[in-house]
Amino acid sequence: MKRGSFARSDSRRGRRAQAGGPLRSGPRRTKGRAPTGSLAGLLAAAAAWGVVACGPSGQDGAGTDPLVKRGRAVYAANCTACHAHDPCRDGNLGPAIAGSSRELLEARVLHGTYPPGYAPKRDTKAMIPLPHLEGEIDALAAYLGAADCSG
Repeated sequence: MKRGSFARSDSRRGRRAQAGGPLRSGPRRTKGRAPTGSLAGLLAAAAAWGVVACGPSGQDGAGTDPLVKRGRAVYAANCTACHAHDPCRDGNLGPAIAGSSRELLEARVLHGTYPPGYAPKRDTKAMIPLPHLEGEIDALAAYLGAADCSG
């Protein structure tokens, strides 16, 4: 037997086994449980961020009105890439849009235009029409109209 080779190998395995299992590389998986960093963990973190970023439920009326709740979901899924998660704040590309009228939303979201006589907050042509949101304009208007920008 080589000096210490067998004993050292055994002692490593013994310590490793006592610390939680056999020697192996990669994330440790436990049968029936998702590994750390899983999609479920990511979704839980995203939901927690939504509560922190958007304030407590009901602050913007989303706690009671189903149309406002639907508008919040539509906004989160379609608008936050350019506008801020908080519709009261300017986003990276788009301006704050809390309180936007239904007329403005319909013209801007569905057609990529502005209503007659409207003065845009930013002089850009970055926003593309999103015709798939045609059935969601009322919900989006309800959410943006209920947004509380006082605090």
